[in-house]
Amino acid sequence: MVQSGRLPSFRLGGNLLRLRLSDVEAVETDLPKRPPSWERLADFIYFNDFYLITLLVILLLLALILAL
Repeated sequence: MVQSGRLPSFRLGGNLLRLRLSDVEAVETDLPKRPPSWERLADFIYFNDFYLITLLVILLLLALILAL
């Protein structure tokens, strides 16, 4: 949002961005809202996708081993 110009900011020391609280709150109210349950589920999958895929691979390998 900063790069597209929707959220005004300025740089401190080249690396840090400084944002006004009022600007952040204004942009936050413009964002579409998702239901809280979907948001929690989407966040869980996003942050744990590696572990979920690993669990599926392990379960598939165990199923193959036990089927033999």
